[in-house]
Amino acid sequence: AVDVSRLMKFATDGRRHIEAVRACLSIPKLRRWSIQRSFVKWSLLVVRWVDQAQQAEGPESPDDSTTMEIITLYERMKMERRAKKADRLKKRTCSHCGKKAPLSQVSFAYCGGCRHSGVAREHWTRYCSEACQ
Repeated sequence: AVDVSRLMKFATDGRRHIEAVRACLSIPKLRRWSIQRSFVKWSLLVVRWVDQAQQAEGPESPDDSTTMEIITLYERMKMERRAKKADRLKKRTCSHCGKKAPLSQVSFAYCGGCRHSGVAREHWTRYCSEACQ
């Protein structure tokens, strides 16, 4: 049998640990995201264990609000990650030939003539070489 109070203590301690990690600005951003994803996945697993334990103990229905809250948080984090990755890929795509560079490469340079104050920075075109520009 699963000890529900112990699982809830793990979930509470996990929140405290994640807040401590957020306070540490010395940790690289991608590592912080990895820690947050791990925390959400473990929280989801704990909620599933608690639900299974409650179902095994008796006929009362488990509280789905916590589960839905964690699932929503996980989905939001996943969408944010995808948006950031798409933005990074956009910076490594040539506007002329469509060549794409890997994320490990430095982003492509802007066109020298497109740096006009009337054009928003996100609309500046990027080129992989002078020939494409």
